[in-house]
Amino acid sequence: DRCSMADCGDRFQASAAAVAASTRVDYDPPMKNGRLAAMACGAIAAGAALLSALPVPAEPQPTTGGARCPADGRIAFVRDFPATGRNDIYTIRPNGNGLRQVTNSGSAWAPSWSPDGEWIAFESHVDGDGEIYLVRPDGSDLVNITNNTEDDGTPAWSPNGRWIAFASARDDPESILYEIYKMRPDGSDTTRLTNNARNDHSPTWSPGGGRIAFSTVTNTDHVFVMRADGSGARVLARRLVATGADWAPKGERIAFQADHFDAAADLHTIRADGSRHRRLTRTPGVNEQSPTWSTSGTRIAFSKSWNLAVMRSDGSRQRV
Repeated sequence: DRCSMADCGDRFQASAAAVAASTRVDYDPPMKNGRLAAMACGAIAAGAALLSALPVPAEPQPTTGGARCPADGRIAFVRDFPATGRNDIYTIRPNGNGLRQVTNSGSAWAPSWSPDGEWIAFESHVDGDGEIYLVRPDGSDLVNITNNTEDDGTPAWSPNGRWIAFASARDDPESILYEIYKMRPDGSDTTRLTNNARNDHSPTWSPGGGRIAFSTVTNTDHVFVMRADGSGARVLARRLVATGADWAPKGERIAFQADHFDAAADLHTIRADGSRHRRLTRTPGVNEQSPTWSTSGTRIAFSKSWNLAVMRSDGSRQRV
């Protein structure tokens, strides 16, 4: 049976080997105030302060949408309460202050800031299937921009704000396959970008908007890069089980997670042309996932065994 966006591989954002450990159904840790399930903004302007201030961080999964923080640097994330099954979007300042709830549906995932900071695109299953919504950072002006009976999810704003890339099974609802699409922010002009025998998901735009990296699932997971019109798709790091890509701010490198066909995921970087592959982390038995670059390109925030961590872009000076 075809799984939904909400159920396949921890919402298509964890590596295949890490799914069993990270899915919100199978993992129910003790907690006080919930846990952080996703971060949507690429900038961690004050990473050390954020790490010390966030309540009970666990499995933070940066949403790699290419859009960066708004002017005040707020970070959007999903707060996941496994005991109640509710997940909603919040924002917080990089210093850990000013926590603000954005949604109240109990089913909100994969937030992505618009480049001007005026909107947050996100995925919700409140009506029984995955839809993509827009909402103001204060929770107002909520609108469903997909509104169909098939799953749509993992939205990502283009750097110029004119497009939203996303994953959907809308053109082949009887299959088990999701493809990458793009649409205007009002839901119009939908264009299919991929058409293959794979599950494609989690697109992320290059900083210039000319290319899109995305994750794909066949027998193993891989990261692909294609032009923004869907042409020229090619796999990066073919020998690795890889997913969760995020572009560096200057577009020269892509960070991703890979599990080396064993039980734990590590973080890597590679150039968009497939050269200069570098493994950044190698902690035996510890899942290091969901990398997100700082706006300066000097640091990477990531998940380290259910905790939020920051390191330099060369993998040094990790802090949990």
